[in-house]
Amino acid sequence: MKNTIKLKAIQRIAAMLRIAIIAIVAVIGFAMMGCGNPSGPGPGPDDTLPPTTAFSVSGAFTKVGGGEVQFSMTDAASAARSIRSITADSYAIIGELEDGDIIFRLSGTYDPVALTYTASSASSLIRYSINGAFNEDGESLGSTATLLVRDNNTSDDWTAFSYVINETAAVNITGTESTETVSGIPAFARGWWSYAETWAAGPGNPDGATEGSSSMDTNVLLSEWTIVDETVYTAYDGSKEFNSFSASVVDVENMGTYYNMIMGYPVYAGTQAQVEAAAGAFLIDKGLTAQLLDEPPMYMSGSYWWYVSDDKGYGGHIPDEAYEDIFKSIDLFNMSAEDIRTFVRQYLSDNGITAEELSEPPDLMLGPSYWYDAGMNDISWAGFSPSQWNIISQWYMTNYLERHLIDAGVAPQTKYLKLRVSFSNSNTRMTIAYYGTPVTEHGYTWYDGEVNSVAAARAFTQFDPDGLTLTR
Repeated sequence: MKNTIKLKAIQRIAAMLRIAIIAIVAVIGFAMMGCGNPSGPGPGPDDTLPPTTAFSVSGAFTKVGGGEVQFSMTDAASAARSIRSITADSYAIIGELEDGDIIFRLSGTYDPVALTYTASSASSLIRYSINGAFNEDGESLGSTATLLVRDNNTSDDWTAFSYVINETAAVNITGTESTETVSGIPAFARGWWSYAETWAAGPGNPDGATEGSSSMDTNVLLSEWTIVDETVYTAYDGSKEFNSFSASVVDVENMGTYYNMIMGYPVYAGTQAQVEAAAGAFLIDKGLTAQLLDEPPMYMSGSYWWYVSDDKGYGGHIPDEAYEDIFKSIDLFNMSAEDIRTFVRQYLSDNGITAEELSEPPDLMLGPSYWYDAGMNDISWAGFSPSQWNIISQWYMTNYLERHLIDAGVAPQTKYLKLRVSFSNSNTRMTIAYYGTPVTEHGYTWYDGEVNSVAAARAFTQFDPDGLTLTR
């Protein structure tokens, strides 16, 4: 990647999230009241959930090949006060989903701080997951409906489907409740988990900031059959980077001291033109304006390179071959800044490359702008104000790109990951590690584990020894 190389801690998180973004889409009807926070669906970070809080969503969609699925959910407090709370920062939601004439029980979690929810149900042949988010005014930001359907009774593989949920004022669920029992993520693990880290200005700051601080915040919601991960990295200047990931649970195996989990999800891959068109439509929908760039702004003019501090990283507008050769030969975590400067100077001289040496990175802020990121097949955003960043986050929270690609007729591929999940400290700490093939880049090893079959996922035995530890 031709941009700032962040600290190992950030790289570890980024590597764990180096997976295609889920493509699921919905426009969902809902009714929501938050008595503890009149302007939103639930309490703010400093509030407590009042016993009168009501949460409800309902909707319907038609499956591929026909057949309507409809569902209705409410907070568990409305059904039984004694089971309302999962943790101090989340509470249980429950409901029904009718597929054909069979009713499946939905259960999940609502996070009143992040204003997101996830709920799920399953049989031996199908996994249902519904995820959603709301703004502070209690308005739906879009929800998702994804089905994983086993290819056949004896197959280990599944096919992922995503659907538009039609907004509806009411549903009529009259089928027969399923008596089949299948087990997913253990009850004690469901609910809200988080990870947060802050880096002060100076040595050690991921962006080498001399003023302000940088931070990383991750929220994870688990239901019995889903995982939803929202990660935000905030730089010292207020700019943000987002990672959004959700998946359905295919299989959970209790290994004694840890759990192996196989996750499945659909991946939508659009062309550059389709992705850029989606971003343009998003800006119009949200009332924002921004400049579409042909490439990241740090490459817009001149020939240069820079490296500031041991923790900050190297970047430059120099030939691709030179860039790759340099990074094959340096170790960002064990070489000093001056060692790297010396190496780069010599390399450029030996290869007849003329480039201006900068003492700090070029100005990236050209006002609100966006560009296509070929590596992630997504959009990168820059130059927005703090309030605008809150709007840009909806690009990820509402799966806006995936909605656009579905409307454009892009077909998804089903992908799988294998996770190693362990618990400690009376089940208040959860460590997630990704299985996969070790890949070493820039002195750091991450694990590439996205595969096309459950069998390939099961076959992984190597995993990230660091993992990521979250707490309640």
